[in-house]
Amino acid sequence: MTEDLKIMLDHASEQSPPHALDTDTVVKRGRNRVRRRGLALVGGAALSVAAVTAVSVAVASSLPTAPKAEETPPVAAAEPPPDYTLPDLDPDGRFEWNSAERTDDATGAQLTAALTAYFAGHHPEAKVARWGPEKTDVNGNNFSYVRNLAELTEPQSTFQVSRYTNQLIDAEVELDLENPDLESRVVYTAPVYRLWNGGELRTDVDTGATIGRATGAPIAFDGEGADQLDDLQVALFPPGGYRTGHDATKDSIGDPGNGHLVEGCDDHDVKGHHGGPGTEVTYRCDELAGPNGERITTVAARETYKQDGTTLALNTVVVIRTDGTALVVTDSPTTGMEWTQGSGDGPGGPALDLDELTELALAVPLVSF
Repeated sequence: MTEDLKIMLDHASEQSPPHALDTDTVVKRGRNRVRRRGLALVGGAALSVAAVTAVSVAVASSLPTAPKAEETPPVAAAEPPPDYTLPDLDPDGRFEWNSAERTDDATGAQLTAALTAYFAGHHPEAKVARWGPEKTDVNGNNFSYVRNLAELTEPQSTFQVSRYTNQLIDAEVELDLENPDLESRVVYTAPVYRLWNGGELRTDVDTGATIGRATGAPIAFDGEGADQLDDLQVALFPPGGYRTGHDATKDSIGDPGNGHLVEGCDDHDVKGHHGGPGTEVTYRCDELAGPNGERITTVAARETYKQDGTTLALNTVVVIRTDGTALVVTDSPTTGMEWTQGSGDGPGGPALDLDELTELALAVPLVSF
């Protein structure tokens, strides 16, 4: 196209008057004009891109930034539950449960409420016998104590479950009576929940056998208790803190619940065991499964004095529950409130048979230690 323009200019110059015209200069100027137009186009495009970029940056900077995810604090590892597993014990030894240091807490109150509810539905006439002052002097000192009956739910009732420090005592370690060191006989310590013993109002101390005959809450199941009272025991042991069974060579009538040595459930008879050759102790044992997978052991123990035919009886039910806790309930009849020494009227059989004791034990809820 440049050569055509040059030819046209040359032809025009031939037809026009002569003047100073340099066609090469004109062509050069045309080329420069084209070059400047192209640079303008390129520069405008670059400015447009820069403007768009600037707007994009401005818009982006004006948008709210997404909040940072809050850091979740690490979850503290749960404290492992206390290990209350019984130690290995000498199978030739002799051990006894003893509990002290009573504490009244919410768990004990929950267990008390469950037991009183059971009695309200199954034995509404039952009352607890307690020792109380007959009269006092001006200084508050008691002249004498008498037994009286109270409703289970009365504020001053002794029908109450509390938490105790439970100790397993090695009964074969001799105790120096002048310098008694009870701790030297303790081979195991754990908490236990049990009914108060003895029916006496004790606000500061309540120490005694955890499981055994003639302990527990004295109950008048007929509401009168004239001829017979029943010592009812309820003791709840922590997971792993109790073993079912008994040792035929060591058990006496009051020991079926003290099964911390021998696993198993065997019927056996022991002649001349507790009171000399004139006595005979029999154990009748059974094992069954509970409705929720509990392991239930029942023992009917009887001790007969052959000289006069008097029989002492004790029904015991042990329930190993689904959480590993063990509930021991016993019922042993004792003389009534109108009994006097030499009257000859002894108690009959336990007011609660093994089925009723089992039903009572299964009504006790699972609780945490």
